[in-house]
Amino acid sequence: MWLTLSPRPFGSLHTPFFPGADKLAHALMFGFLVAMMALDKTRKLNFHRLSSIYMICCASFASLLGVGIEYLQEALQTGREFEYLDMAADSCGAFAVAFIWLLLQPEL
Repeated sequence: MWLTLSPRPFGSLHTPFFPGADKLAHALMFGFLVAMMALDKTRKLNFHRLSSIYMICCASFASLLGVGIEYLQEALQTGREFEYLDMAADSCGAFAVAFIWLLLQPEL
């Protein structure tokens, strides 16, 4: 939350990133969120397979969180910009990790 809502999460540090680095960071952060939800549930189920429905719910939750954060950025007026592409990157990362998780989890 701190990275997404603070006005300058890295202070005065300005590192020149490649074009689209911001969108990649969004996708990675929300993909990581889905991976952590899946890992937690997998451990709770003694490492049995997770259902497709569960993974879709995780990715949907992460996507809705990303949408909510964008609206909070606009409402808080901290200097952060509201961007539809950030929402798309959040969703892409979340659903990509959910799909990859479903493909790679072992059969038990």
